[in-house]
Amino acid sequence: MNKEFPAEQKKELEAIVSCFGDDFVSIDSNGAELKGTISVVLEPRSSPIVISAADGKDYGQFETTQLSPVNICFQLPAQYPATPAIIDVDCIWMPNSMEHAILRRLGDVLHENNGLPVLFSCYEEVKKFVEGTEITELHLGENRFARNN
Repeated sequence: MNKEFPAEQKKELEAIVSCFGDDFVSIDSNGAELKGTISVVLEPRSSPIVISAADGKDYGQFETTQLSPVNICFQLPAQYPATPAIIDVDCIWMPNSMEHAILRRLGDVLHENNGLPVLFSCYEEVKKFVEGTEITELHLGENRFARNN
């Protein structure tokens, strides 16, 4: 971290990196605010998930028990944690409905922990929510990533 950011922010990010490792946390300290990504690695599922995709002319599907990580994208305002963090999620396979539900839950986490560091709590909430959601089938055309690419 090149610039001087509040000590509380630096301590929280150091703890996050220490807990999850450099491979799963990226931090951008080049702007006026700290921002970054935390990859939430999911446990393999006990039952396979059918993943399907169509590009207009071809259709394909496969089964997997391992979903790719969910990325928590964060931005820490200069006054964080007194001012809430800006949190979003990004995931190649996640349907819009699930993304919206997670963002509502993360909004609750931010509200319930107003004035406190929240990145670890956000990580736990995303992991708990996704791993607690029964997923048997995913259609990759039903999310933000598919529409943008």
